[in-house]
Amino acid sequence: MKHPSAPLTERRYTVAFVLVTSLFFMWALGVNLNDILIPHLKKAFRLTDLQSSLIQSAFFGGYFLAALPAGWLMERIGYKKGILLGLLTCAVGAFLFIPAASIGLYGFFLFALFVMACGQGVLEVAANPYVTILGPPESSERRLNLAQSFNAVGAVVTPIIGRAFILSGIEYSASQISAMSPEQSAAYSAMEASRVRGPYLAITALFLLVAGLLYFARLPEIREVGGEAAALFDSIMFPTVFALGVKNLGIYTKLGSALLVMSIIGGAIVPAVMGTSLTQAPYKKRL
Repeated sequence: MKHPSAPLTERRYTVAFVLVTSLFFMWALGVNLNDILIPHLKKAFRLTDLQSSLIQSAFFGGYFLAALPAGWLMERIGYKKGILLGLLTCAVGAFLFIPAASIGLYGFFLFALFVMACGQGVLEVAANPYVTILGPPESSERRLNLAQSFNAVGAVVTPIIGRAFILSGIEYSASQISAMSPEQSAAYSAMEASRVRGPYLAITALFLLVAGLLYFARLPEIREVGGEAAALFDSIMFPTVFALGVKNLGIYTKLGSALLVMSIIGGAIVPAVMGTSLTQAPYKKRL
């Protein structure tokens, strides 16, 4: 006899589940815009492969450094305030792209990315386990898989938006760039850097809008009770691994969430290693 499966969520959690699920789409914007920023800023600031790989290092380094403090903070302020803190930090990081574009310093862009990534790290530490407990424990993996599917939607949409509003379509060869006067070269770099203003201003507004909606929403504040002390790969595996990883952690759920998010540090290290090898490759060939 076939037993009925547990419901995806409960009626009292429906609004909370929908609002928190929207966050999974939003942080796809930050992660996947990096793939647009790398070639764009590389062109604007004449970066080497190693220098452009620092975009990923700054971003995923922010995830790594923010995750554990976020887990400890969530223990004290709860999920709702933690999510709001993450959204506001993301908004600050996205807004910093505006002065970064005006000043035209690559290091400022990296700092803005780092701040934005810290906010997204806080969001992941809070939102992932929060989704798993917004309903029956038996369906926690299904809830997180559904929520994370909107991250995949964002991964498809973001490059389209980035190409339309960030990439200028103006490409110069190395010989054309070297033939530019210092004034022409500076004007070209300033023009390319300034194209991030509009998209990141819109992203800032989006983070603030969702923060406002969540602030006035009646999200249930769920406190974990004592449980067994346990007997974050952006792919279909991640939500299942995450849900199973924090299952039955009880009071250690937020700490477990932080440690899983910290595992994303690979995204900060591997691109820099690859950038170093690609930068050094031409010299090896000449030798």
